[in-house]
Amino acid sequence: MRPSPYVWDRSDCFEATGRCAATLQHGYSLGESREGAMARFLIDRVWEPMDEAELQKMAGVSKRLIDEQFTDLVWEHSHVVSDDDGRIHSFCVYTAPSVQRIQDHSAVLGCHRIDSIFEIAGDVSPADYAS
Repeated sequence: MRPSPYVWDRSDCFEATGRCAATLQHGYSLGESREGAMARFLIDRVWEPMDEAELQKMAGVSKRLIDEQFTDLVWEHSHVVSDDDGRIHSFCVYTAPSVQRIQDHSAVLGCHRIDSIFEIAGDVSPADYAS
């Protein structure tokens, strides 16, 4: 039997992720800032049922809350998706001093729950690698 052409040599896995792998190997506690910089987080929010106009309104309220009450948070960007059950999720990237500040902002904003928060160890893109 021939080996599958899709089987990877696992020894290359960490090498393939570049700087992200090095950051993960050092280890740190969730929400701790490193080298004086605030941490970046990926937040999975699940929204109550609403249409596009209502979701846009909630995004505006979120931005206003950051500008007025949560000035230590930076909302970088979000991706909005609908899951197989029709629930709306937003995957948001924030810079924040702690997970608690993200949770506080969420509680004031309302109309959603946070399913998970992950600290971002690094970013990679196809441009980081030669063809």
